[in-house]
Amino acid sequence: MNFPLILLLLTVVTGVFWVLERRRFLPERQARADEAVRRFEADNREAIDRGDKTVIDARNDLHARILRQPWWLEYTAGLFPVIAIVFIVRSFMFEPFRIPSGSMLPTLHVGDFILVNKYEYVPASPSHQHQDPLFG
Repeated sequence: MNFPLILLLLTVVTGVFWVLERRRFLPERQARADEAVRRFEADNREAIDRGDKTVIDARNDLHARILRQPWWLEYTAGLFPVIAIVFIVRSFMFEPFRIPSGSMLPTLHVGDFILVNKYEYVPASPSHQHQDPLFG
């Protein structure tokens, strides 16, 4: 199983749905909700002017029900920030590895899990004879 590829695909797919939600789906739902509330208020103007709580609550429920995300969009677009953060952290900062062989015995055994800090690793440049103060 190629976990980095799966994570990349999940990031792309959920990112597409997240952008679609922000740019297309949410504005469409807001326009539908505003139109439905406008029609509701026109049909129930007298009750709203009297301050009838049940009619006002019905109007607010109608607005909230139309604005609610569909379940499939809630899961895909809602998980995008989490999946993107995991992708960035695993790709550029830290990555877990499992020791595949006994080449690091006696300190690390076969099957041990380690967390590699990718941020601290800087390959040495053969053209520079001095050490960089930022990277040691």
